[in-house]
Amino acid sequence: MTLPHERTRSVIQAREFLEELRRDTALPPAVRDEAFRLLRHYPFDYQVLQAGWMEENPSWIPVAGPLFSSSIHWENPARGAYDLCHTNDKLEKIHAFQIRIVGELSRPYESFREALEALQEAVATGSVTDGEILAYLRGGRTLSIPPTFWRVDPRAVMTNAATTHQDGSPASSLDQPGEDSTSRPLLSRACNDLIVAAVGRWLAEEIKRRDGALHQFFQEFSESRNTVAKRLSALLRTERDDGRDERDAQEREIGEIWQELLTFFGGKEASALDWLYQRCWAINGDRPIDRLLTRPEDIRYVIGQFA
Repeated sequence: MTLPHERTRSVIQAREFLEELRRDTALPPAVRDEAFRLLRHYPFDYQVLQAGWMEENPSWIPVAGPLFSSSIHWENPARGAYDLCHTNDKLEKIHAFQIRIVGELSRPYESFREALEALQEAVATGSVTDGEILAYLRGGRTLSIPPTFWRVDPRAVMTNAATTHQDGSPASSLDQPGEDSTSRPLLSRACNDLIVAAVGRWLAEEIKRRDGALHQFFQEFSESRNTVAKRLSALLRTERDDGRDERDAQEREIGEIWQELLTFFGGKEASALDWLYQRCWAINGDRPIDRLLTRPEDIRYVIGQFA
C-alpha cells in the first residue's frame, strides 16, 4: 500500500509527464491531443498537495447530531430568553473544531466548548499565550472564529452582534480605537455558557451569509455562461460584411475564434465554455473569457499553440 506522500508525488509526476507530451511538437498530433485530453482531468499541483496534506492530517470526526445543544438558554432582561434551537439546521454542517497555535493544528474536537476549554487550559498552564479556533464545515470550507468572543464580555458581543468590523469580527462596546481585542486576557470558564451561545449564533449567521453568497455566485456564473453562449452563437449567424466598423470586425473575429474553439473541442459547447472560464497559464493565469472579449488575438494564439 502506498503512502499519501508517495501518491501525491506520483500524481504530480504524471501531470508533468502529460504536460511534456502535450508540448512536444515532434510527437504525432493524436498523441498530443490525447495527452491534453487526459490533462484536463488532473487537478492542479496545489490541489494535489492539499489533498495529500489532508490525507496525512485527517481533521474530521463523524458526528451524529448538532454540535450545539438546543437547550442552552440565556436570560437577558433586555432581550429575553435566547435559544439555539433555531440554529441547529445550520450548525449541523459543522463536523469538527481545531485550535491553531503558531501554524500548528491540535487534534479535532467534536464541539466548540471542548476546543474552547482546551485553549483556556493551554493558556492557563502557560504552554501557549494565544490560539485560533477553526470550525470545519462539511464540503471542505473552514471558518475562523473571531477571538473577540472569548476575550470580550459575551453580553457585549451579543448585544452588538448586528454591527461587525470590516474583517467580519463582531463589534463590541468594549472595543476602543486602536485597541486589539487579542491583547485582553481570556475570559474565565464561568463565562463559557455565554461564549458558546454567542459563537453558536455567529456561526449560524455566518454560514447562512456564506451560503447565500455562494448561491448568488453560482447563479451569476450560470447567467454569465448563458449570455456568452448566446452572444457567440449570434455572432456565428451574422453575415460577413467588409464595410463594417472596427467593432464589428472584432466581433467577427470573436465569432471565428469561438468556431475554432468548438472545432478543437469536437463541437462540445459545454467543454469549450468550461475552458473559457478556467484560469490559463498561457495567458498569465487569466481566464480566457476575459481576454476573448478584450484581446481576442491572445486566445487565437493560445488555440494555435494547443492545436
